[in-house]
Amino acid sequence: METRQKKIEDNPNPNAKIGFVVFYPFQFYVFKNVYRHLADEAEFIIDGGRFFPLPPPPELIEDCIRLLTQHGVFFRVLYYEDYQREKYLADFFTNYRALVGLWRNGCMVIPQTDKVRKVHMNYGAGKELSMFWSWHRNWDLYLCLGPRVYEIIKLFTWVEIVGYPKFDDWFNGVLDKDF
Repeated sequence: METRQKKIEDNPNPNAKIGFVVFYPFQFYVFKNVYRHLADEAEFIIDGGRFFPLPPPPELIEDCIRLLTQHGVFFRVLYYEDYQREKYLADFFTNYRALVGLWRNGCMVIPQTDKVRKVHMNYGAGKELSMFWSWHRNWDLYLCLGPRVYEIIKLFTWVEIVGYPKFDDWFNGVLDKDF
């Protein structure tokens, strides 16, 4: 049995079928209002493999852990070293049916997640033309901000308009000023 030395205590959701992949703390805020509706079957994955073949700065992982812990959400950490363990990766992703991310790298592109659906969440309105490139065909589902993006991305993959969930707190007047 392949194991790794745990560096911190994860807070996994034993029922998780959906993983929200984060590389940076700010990404939590893009996902948190969607996660809130799926918390019974979801968790965050802090992915230390984005910079592969270089490890991320340790403080980056620590900042993500701290933020997710403060918000009391379920999460697991996929450390940089874990990318060297094929069996561990296969076991890590066994129960996921979907991975939700902002970028298609890290665990989104490893062979151990080939059978897991990949969902892109559009997170910025003022993007350059590269956001409309045909590489979006690699996503199984693209959650977009509105009709402009929808009309273009539908040429490449399945797409749904979800609006701007990262701004829900702001528009609903429930901003958390401590974060």
